[in-house]
Amino acid sequence: YRLDGTQAPRVQIIIDDSAESTDVFTKTGVWDGPPAGYEDWGTTYHYALTTIDPDGVKSSVTWRPEVPQADHYSVYAWIAPHDLLSDTITYTVQHAGGVTPVAVNPTVSEPDWVSLGTYLLEAGAGHCVTLTNETRSTWVIADAVKFESMSPYNDGRPATHVDLEGQDGIILLNESPRRAHLAGVTLLGPPGGYTGTAYAYTAVITPTNVTSTVTYAWTPPPATGQGTAVTSYLWGTPGSYTVTVSAVGEFAAFIDSRVVSIQALPAPAASGDEYEDDGLCAQAAVIHADERSQVHTFHTYGDVDWVSVAATPGITYVVRARVPPDSAADVVMEAFEACSGSPTASSLYTFTSDARVVLTPTGGSYYFALRNLTPAVYGSQVVYHLSVRSLPDQPASGALVLVAGQYADDDALQPNVQHVTDGLYQLGRSNGCTADQIYYLGQGEGAMSVNDKPSRKALQYALTEWAVDRVGPAGPLTLYLAGHAGDDRFYLDRNSGEWVSPSEVGAWLGQLGQDVAAQIIVDAPRSAGFIDPPDTAVQEHRVVIASTGSVSAAYASRQGLAFSDALLTALRQGMSLDMSFEEGAWALRQTHPEQAPSLDANGNGLSNEVEDVERATEARLGCVGGWDPSRWPPHIAQVQVLEWDANSRQLWAQVWDDSGIDRVWAVVHPPLRQPLDPGEQLIPEPRAIALQPGHGGWYGALSSQFSEGGAYRVVFYAQDDQGLLARPVAVVVQAGERSRLPLILKSFAGR
Repeated sequence: YRLDGTQAPRVQIIIDDSAESTDVFTKTGVWDGPPAGYEDWGTTYHYALTTIDPDGVKSSVTWRPEVPQADHYSVYAWIAPHDLLSDTITYTVQHAGGVTPVAVNPTVSEPDWVSLGTYLLEAGAGHCVTLTNETRSTWVIADAVKFESMSPYNDGRPATHVDLEGQDGIILLNESPRRAHLAGVTLLGPPGGYTGTAYAYTAVITPTNVTSTVTYAWTPPPATGQGTAVTSYLWGTPGSYTVTVSAVGEFAAFIDSRVVSIQALPAPAASGDEYEDDGLCAQAAVIHADERSQVHTFHTYGDVDWVSVAATPGITYVVRARVPPDSAADVVMEAFEACSGSPTASSLYTFTSDARVVLTPTGGSYYFALRNLTPAVYGSQVVYHLSVRSLPDQPASGALVLVAGQYADDDALQPNVQHVTDGLYQLGRSNGCTADQIYYLGQGEGAMSVNDKPSRKALQYALTEWAVDRVGPAGPLTLYLAGHAGDDRFYLDRNSGEWVSPSEVGAWLGQLGQDVAAQIIVDAPRSAGFIDPPDTAVQEHRVVIASTGSVSAAYASRQGLAFSDALLTALRQGMSLDMSFEEGAWALRQTHPEQAPSLDANGNGLSNEVEDVERATEARLGCVGGWDPSRWPPHIAQVQVLEWDANSRQLWAQVWDDSGIDRVWAVVHPPLRQPLDPGEQLIPEPRAIALQPGHGGWYGALSSQFSEGGAYRVVFYAQDDQGLLARPVAVVVQAGERSRLPLILKSFAGR
């Protein structure tokens, strides 16, 4: 009751989901809780996957108040914004007049009580509010429900005193803006390292929007950053060290610790890579501007690799160093016009382990020095791939034929297929292709210009008639097929009986003539059937890329397809076809190791040979010419998985980007009990867990998906505001570990 005279309800009942051990809150089915990032009412909340998801189970919760007296009651549900929420949920109110469903849009901007209406409720426990997960998309969250009687506590006049009856109480409301108080701290950083090297550690507070000042104290004192959320430590002798941080807020203080294992520097690798000795500019290894990759290592402490390239005046070159998964290389590159001169360009980036230099020389040889950012990280496994390419200086000729196949009218993954095909359309239009150089067969649901529905007749027309005037010796044709496939068939539209065999596609392309370079990219289950004999589309000087084996599954991703996501991100950075294929293979090793892509470029039906890679390096996407070499994808620098309780883990990823992060998420793959049936359809990815931003580039969430025993694979993803995807990072977590230490860590030292 408010003493300023404002009316207060005679009866107010709030049932929170934390009361699940009582009769007032009950649940059925599968409900998890609580992940991070939701501003709940009370102490917790529950969330459930909706039944439209393939893994969804019908679940419900019921709030059943003990109503002290009959009256009309206003009913409210507590709703707060969260990335996991569905766009529509339906509460069902059972009242004296019957049953009323109430649809609610939970995509609110601020946490608040949302009205479900006003109803007559009789005394007793005969009425209730129910919420199920039978809704259209994503998740539902069950938190608190409030019942307020329409009858006031009194007539609303200002009170000089209040007479309280049994069960009555006084509510004091603070009308100042909502304040978020410190509720916890998590210490994140490398679990180990080497002597003489500085390592960064971050204190991430919960919630991240604490409104009062938080002070930090680190023990032992760090090398830098005492009193701040981000510090660095450097140890001179091997051993185990405990790092502790205390975070002190307005009303509470919290402490977290980590044990860090520091080792002496390892012995140098027995030998360097095939380009050694290249430690001096005068010993520089020669690299050609043909985009063929050289594989180098930083094999000793402070190793420096020198390379030289013969340059043509007026031509723009891109020199690129790429770091594969599981390599601790963090490349710094400098360019020199002469060995005795100063560097004219460098690539010391703080947001990626890769390196890139773009230059237009005046002529003669250029020299490049490459070193690891952290000299103490070295060895035969500290690998990077180096290549040089020249950028085209004229509009591109050729054509793209894009096909977004369909398996069924109600295929839940059709938007994924459309998304990646749209992505290749956008890639072409943004990099030299005119609309007249792209022929798109799709369902018309994407944002791009679709020429026709997918069918044999339409595809045959596109390859044998439409393409004739657009391709030639200098104008390649690229055919991209995305969707579903069976034994020796790709489904254009399975419902309509429309499919095509690899040999038919190969024969149609053959009608263009031997002097037309063609590429076929197939992202579908069993897609290596386009390569493997006898029913094959391969031919000498034709590049054929398949996202998986001829009897293997292919996976979808959160929005697209696992292989195509990485392929497109690489192509958008101007990488060659073979390099983009390699990026796709690197990504699949992290996300779905059982899906292995194939490449044939010499027509012998044997995949991934050295000659295949060399020929694919020379291939160019049809009509795609100009590139923006300034594009950088986000970089997942390190990840950590921390135990919370028997069934839950904290998932953390540190992510950097040159512009801005759009989203970071993780996918938890449960222990694999039996091999997955490859079938004909794409396999959906398990539900994504949105990671919320914290301090120091860290993003985190709590997942309660670790209830089974066995080895879980957790895959971390990131996307920037340009739509580019990071190379995913996977870790394996054994359920049942009972430690607050990091269970798994991947770290690129120094970033």
